[in-house]
Amino acid sequence: STYIHVQRNYRYFFMFVSSSAMLCIFIFAMSAWYIKFLMDDHGSVWKAMKESPASVILMAYCFVFFWFVGGLTCFHLYLIGTNQTTYENFRNSGARLVYDHGCLKNFTEIFCTRIKPSRNNFRAYVAENARRLARATTREVEINDSDGGQREKVENDQEIDGDLLKISQRREIEN
Repeated sequence: STYIHVQRNYRYFFMFVSSSAMLCIFIFAMSAWYIKFLMDDHGSVWKAMKESPASVILMAYCFVFFWFVGGLTCFHLYLIGTNQTTYENFRNSGARLVYDHGCLKNFTEIFCTRIKPSRNNFRAYVAENARRLARATTREVEINDSDGGQREKVENDQEIDGDLLKISQRREIEN
């Protein structure tokens, strides 16, 4: 039984952070490679950098940004390897690691175990709102059945079925 409890989004958070670090390395390397090609054509680094200032800016940005996401990636690699939470790491520094099962088993536990299904059933909430909307629309049709214009509006609302983009487009057209 792991203490990190394989949180639903932890593996995705780690993959986001580590892929951001890899993206920084890739962009930095490709920009440097492009500068090198320009340098071969123009003869000096300064002329090549003058030719492509966007590459220089990208290299500088990626260099700085990499220290943040690269450091965060390394820190979370350490946390996964020792099966700790960030809070435990700062609170219990130097304490015995109770939930550490060894580096390989810790990584397997985070990345290869099934994610428990959510206890929230958001679809039920949406379905209940749709039923409520359908009942309200039906009552509105019954009340305003004698007024043709109101009935047309209600039928349009049912046809749109709550699509906010279509509603906003219709309002722009009417104005």
